[in-house]
Amino acid sequence: AHAPGAVVAMDGELPADLSVGFNFGLEVPAEVDVGGNSRRYWEGSFAVALSRPWAPLTDELRTYVELFGTLGYSGPARSTLLIDGGFAYTPRKNIQLDLAFRGGVTEATPDFGVGVGLSFKL
Repeated sequence: AHAPGAVVAMDGELPADLSVGFNFGLEVPAEVDVGGNSRRYWEGSFAVALSRPWAPLTDELRTYVELFGTLGYSGPARSTLLIDGGFAYTPRKNIQLDLAFRGGVTEATPDFGVGVGLSFKL
């Protein structure tokens, strides 16, 4: 099933080589009940991240910390709040590898997790 949505992302530079990024989103996923009936509900998302490169050693590796979560507006959507931190390695302008460690701040979130990621721009 598709889940229509939109995300607005912004970023900026701060003193001491720090960068800040924000994003806010809204998604309208569907919940399917036992009888196969589908019902849409609203769910928001947000994130704010602070990062810094490992310059002058390298500009390709960054350390970051991020606060993010979801805002449940209706239906089965649940509000969550998590914090994570980790490393982002950008060997090329269009490729990024991530290693993150995250923890839940509220009861509706997992206590701890580890993630790896690969992102690329077309």
